[in-house]
Amino acid sequence: MENSFWFDPKKGKPGTNEIWLAESKWQDKKVGVDVIRNMLKQQKIIKEQEGQYLEKSQLWLFASNGVTKKAQELIDKHSILLSTKQELNRLLTYMNLRQLPEFESNRS
Repeated sequence: MENSFWFDPKKGKPGTNEIWLAESKWQDKKVGVDVIRNMLKQQKIIKEQEGQYLEKSQLWLFASNGVTKKAQELIDKHSILLSTKQELNRLLTYMNLRQLPEFESNRS
């Protein structure tokens, strides 16, 4: 990723700047809207801080056990990338890497 304040004086405008914000939720329950809203809030803060230097920002959520219906609606509305444990394991297998371990609940 390029420095967020990179500037090309020959062009007289900011250079390419892309920031990805990723969040991982390794839990035995589905992720709810509170997590999605928090990610959107973080994205807004970054957009305000970077201003004209930010050309693109992308959110990506890893939710080991998926998301709730309302969370999925927000994900779709804001074009957030979503990966579940099953999807990430397929990628790891493709790359000849070990799969993620099974989730162990601490509940008695």
